[in-house]
Amino acid sequence: MAKLKPPWVKTDIPKHVKIKLWNLMKDNTTFDTFYGQVSLHFDEIFSGPGIKKDKYGSLSRETYNGLRHEIRHMPVEEVNSLPSDLRVWIAGLRPELQGRLQLVNHTGEEGSLIIKDKERHFKEVWQLAREWSKQIYFYCDTEDEYATRKDYPCVFEPTDARSGTHVNGPLEWSVQIDGSVKVSFNIERNRLFSALCEHLPDDELWIDYEELKSCLIKGIQQAGKSNIRITVREEVSIIRKRLCEELETLLAKHRHWFPGRCYDCP
Repeated sequence: MAKLKPPWVKTDIPKHVKIKLWNLMKDNTTFDTFYGQVSLHFDEIFSGPGIKKDKYGSLSRETYNGLRHEIRHMPVEEVNSLPSDLRVWIAGLRPELQGRLQLVNHTGEEGSLIIKDKERHFKEVWQLAREWSKQIYFYCDTEDEYATRKDYPCVFEPTDARSGTHVNGPLEWSVQIDGSVKVSFNIERNRLFSALCEHLPDDELWIDYEELKSCLIKGIQQAGKSNIRITVREEVSIIRKRLCEELETLLAKHRHWFPGRCYDCP
């Protein structure tokens, strides 16, 4: 009879392989970046006796979520069996474990995790959130009579739908040969933007942010298909107003401290 897995285990991957995957997950906070690193180091990760590489030919998002589930629910004694860098990372994700893990501080001595520079970290993330709010607001400000197409790229020409990478003010987008479009604001390249996502897990906020980008994608694709100039100012302004209000409410609520922890928390 096969041995049953503990309830917190969601994958059938050997532990020594999972440790390698968790190390990649620690440094790559989205599925896309994680998957890219796994593909790059596949042979190195899935090595060892009894490992059938063809079984792990493609790690799905379901497996990724299973790995995240394990580190968020494994008991403290199991966490303490992991390498020290992973223990420190998990302690940041699970504040309820503070004081219960054997961690290595910056001097190399064993003991509880010494949390430093919290105020610095909070200030950096909070300022990034303010910058993000301003970027969205000014980017979508229809009342600014001096706004140029560069300041306010909500009007798209057919050339904006050509395959390749495009940059217009704070907006960046890439168009694939098949016509698919990926849009982002340049603030997302800031190393702390992922930390901000962890600290502000408000679903409505991120749903509206994705809706804003979807509206811009729609405008770009319509410009390419119709071969005429397409304007999405009105739709974007409605979403922008709602998004800015939500973000400002969260910033006012968490003026002194953000909830939760992120990968970059001291």
